[in-house]
Amino acid sequence: MLAICKLEGCKAAKLNLLSKENVMNSDRIEGNWKELKGKVQQQWGKLTDDDLDVVEGRRTELVGKIQQAYGKTREEAEREVDKFFE
Repeated sequence: MLAICKLEGCKAAKLNLLSKENVMNSDRIEGNWKELKGKVQQQWGKLTDDDLDVVEGRRTELVGKIQQAYGKTREEAEREVDKFFE
């Protein structure tokens, strides 16, 4: 039982760390959106100017638009966005 609790604690800590990384990525994306908008459109050419205006630098919105335009899972789209902004 103790080993399970320790394992679950590790999972919780990892999820917390990933959440913090996502917040930092989101802040960075929003802060540099005007600068990054053209590069994002080059990477994901199916996204229109209107799509990118809706996104306004919000990571979750970008992930959703990529999902819609390319028929990807949320996890696939999130990995692409994370890789793009590394």
